[in-house]
Amino acid sequence: MFLICGSRLFTSTVAMMGESRLSAIVWRRRWCRLPLGVGCAITIYIAGCSFPNGGGSNIEDASDKMLLETGDPSECTAVCIASTVAIAREALGLDPEAPTTGGRPLDPQAIFGSLETQAKEIGSTITRVAAHDAIEMLSDGPTSPFVLVHKSGHLYSILGAIRVNEKMLCQVMHGNQSVSLVSKRALMEAQFQEAWRFARQAGAGVPIHVGSAVVEFDKLQHNFGEVLPGRQVECTFRLRNVGNMAVSIGKPNVSCQCTVPNLTRARELLPSESLDLVVTTKPTGSSSLRSSVFLNFGDKQGSDLRRVQLLLLGNQRTSMDVTPTRLDFGLMVPGKPTSRTVSLQEKPTDRFRLKDVYSGALPLTHSVETATDRDGLATVCIRLTLKSDDESPGEHEGRVTLSTDSALRPTIIIPVKYRIALPAR
Repeated sequence: MFLICGSRLFTSTVAMMGESRLSAIVWRRRWCRLPLGVGCAITIYIAGCSFPNGGGSNIEDASDKMLLETGDPSECTAVCIASTVAIAREALGLDPEAPTTGGRPLDPQAIFGSLETQAKEIGSTITRVAAHDAIEMLSDGPTSPFVLVHKSGHLYSILGAIRVNEKMLCQVMHGNQSVSLVSKRALMEAQFQEAWRFARQAGAGVPIHVGSAVVEFDKLQHNFGEVLPGRQVECTFRLRNVGNMAVSIGKPNVSCQCTVPNLTRARELLPSESLDLVVTTKPTGSSSLRSSVFLNFGDKQGSDLRRVQLLLLGNQRTSMDVTPTRLDFGLMVPGKPTSRTVSLQEKPTDRFRLKDVYSGALPLTHSVETATDRDGLATVCIRLTLKSDDESPGEHEGRVTLSTDSALRPTIIIPVKYRIALPAR
């Protein structure tokens, strides 16, 4: 595929293997320094991380070859140093607003030394382990975040793993980008120099300083791991005023309308008072979930302000395509049949078998045909024929229930409506 941005042409070679999995992409070095979003149809970040228009980092498209940024970390468009340091500080129980590391703020070893010194002061620990060992220990589900240090100086956060079709896919985040899915083998072969693991004291929170006041959070990000398509998910952030001054909390802002916190207006948080902030979100069609809740804190005088970002992360499989999702048979003439077709199309991560078609009291009959494409993915076509003989004129509604053995969409409900014409006079 060719990506044109201004006068520059970048060539990518995409090798597709098996179930449409992306297995290799090659591009020229340091391409992410270009603002590809300008004048282009989509914005493309590092491999598999985020395609804002809904494509890309899908579970079935997880890369078997790690796609890395190799340019100067100081020019990384993902701001991976600052973003990853903030995650590390949270994991250690430090205020995520990191101080400078002195003369070498972008050097991983200087960063490690600074974090180690500050962690010791509060009883937390940061340890170096072999990257291979840290990756090998990943199992299905979210994990305590750890950092992988690449030989280029870029930092990557590892959040957990998802098992799909007996393959372990690791959740990788580069800076401020979305969560990418990469196979264990790809991580092993990506020439990471070491991993950093973090441990904070039991029961310790994350302090947020607002002037002379301090608000402590139990966490600043939540990883849902795998999210089922269309399912609403929920998490709770607990915060407590551990200082001696009251703080004000403004009405939260969110990054998208699908994310809803239970705090709907500004309020005050008194010393020793706690608040459970419950956040619900429903993933859109994108395979990578990354949404934010922003809280604005101030002291009693309103002179010291602090903006805190809470991150919700995860990945979802692509489930079968259902077309259409509702049926309108239109105006029916008694005794004359009319047909409509519903199609269920398999995805690599959602193989299924149709078990039953139930139409209740609707005067429907059905037939089923199945076709398979060259990748072995089936499309099930359900032809529904409606014939009304003696129903009263006017609007009629009902629904058809499709039962499958899909793990993601075992039940599909298709609303149905039609009208019966008045008898001719």
